[in-house]
Amino acid sequence: MAFTASSTVGEVLAVKPGAISIVETFIGRRITQSEIEFAQGMTLKNVAEFVGMSQEKLEEFIKELNA
Repeated sequence: MAFTASSTVGEVLAVKPGAISIVETFIGRRITQSEIEFAQGMTLKNVAEFVGMSQEKLEEFIKELNA
């Protein structure tokens, strides 16, 4: 499965459980279980907007998820 900006956090974690460490790298901090639960239904684009990630950074993040 190729991830896109429309993929949800839940979809990503179901396929790639190690994605949490990639997320932490890109947002620059550890994330809590409650944050993960909150974001389950959010798209990667929504999360990027929520944390102030640029479009360029989002594209890099998705590329890393798909690697």
